[in-house]
Amino acid sequence: GGSALSAVLRGLPGTGKTTTVRRVFAAITEETRRVAPVYVNCRHDHSALAVYRSIFRQVCGYPAGRHLDEIKQGIAARLRDRDAALVVCLDDADELIVAGIYNTILYQILRLYEKWDVRKAGVFAVTSDLALNLYAEADASVRSVFRPAEVTFLPYTRAEIRDILADRVRQGLYPGVVPPSVLDLVAEMTAGERDIRVGIALLRAAAVRAEKDGRFRVTRKDVLD
Repeated sequence: GGSALSAVLRGLPGTGKTTTVRRVFAAITEETRRVAPVYVNCRHDHSALAVYRSIFRQVCGYPAGRHLDEIKQGIAARLRDRDAALVVCLDDADELIVAGIYNTILYQILRLYEKWDVRKAGVFAVTSDLALNLYAEADASVRSVFRPAEVTFLPYTRAEIRDILADRVRQGLYPGVVPPSVLDLVAEMTAGERDIRVGIALLRAAAVRAEKDGRFRVTRKDVLD
């Protein structure tokens, strides 16, 4: 029943920012209808219309029209009917800065309650650019309502990388397909790249090579090739 809070999520690519948001939002959706969590990929949706159409589709459950004011009104009406607080994750929010609409989007979402009589919204702004201060990029009128907590996603340690990759192997492959020495190699290569997605891709490609050759075990050569 309280107001939604805002946050800035910062971390290198592949440190779990998007996965964390999606899992938390999924848990919220299962638990209550009084919070409306919305995920927007700003690399895909980096115009005001695209952002609001994405919000509308997730809040209302069907595609939006093309008139921005009607889309906003529809979002507000559904939030009011549910007595729900909107929480919007703007993933890769720096794309909105490049597009010149970052301040506009934040201002309109965070002040939605002033025009439409809905509960105060929150914004999770996510960036992989460690040199970028998303709070400082907001102008004074936005900062008056955008007071985010900052969450830093540190790179995984080598041990954490190995644990994550071992879990993926358990989920996706039969026991014994990836020997411990091969898993150690992939973990070491992934730690050098500092992106867990590299390791996942290496394991997938190596397993496909072994399967094509009719083998039931992945070798170091499958990984290195």
